[in-house]
Amino acid sequence: MAAVVRGVLRGIKEKGLTNFIRDVRDEGYFKCLLDGTQIMLF
Repeated sequence: MAAVVRGVLRGIKEKGLTNFIRDVRDEGYFKCLLDGTQIMLF
């Protein structure tokens, strides 16, 4: 779990918050989270 948080924070730091959210949305991760599907982000 800590690795996921570190990965998210690293992605935000590298891309900026707006671009990170856009990339996550484009990849479809938000749909999976809303469906309750557990996925591996990184």
